[in-house]
Amino acid sequence: MPQPPAVPEGLGLVVTDKDHNLPAAGQLFAGPPGIDFKALYRKSWGAPAGG
Repeated sequence: MPQPPAVPEGLGLVVTDKDHNLPAAGQLFAGPPGIDFKALYRKSWGAPAGG
């Protein structure tokens, strides 16, 4: 029998078009402000912080 994933997988979709959800001109999209995705990824896999 298949086992459930060790951590919630989620989809993380962001819908954009020319009028909605785009960053300001000249800026890269970095996801919602205030969320440290790298730290959350490391924590979810038990990896050491940093690096």
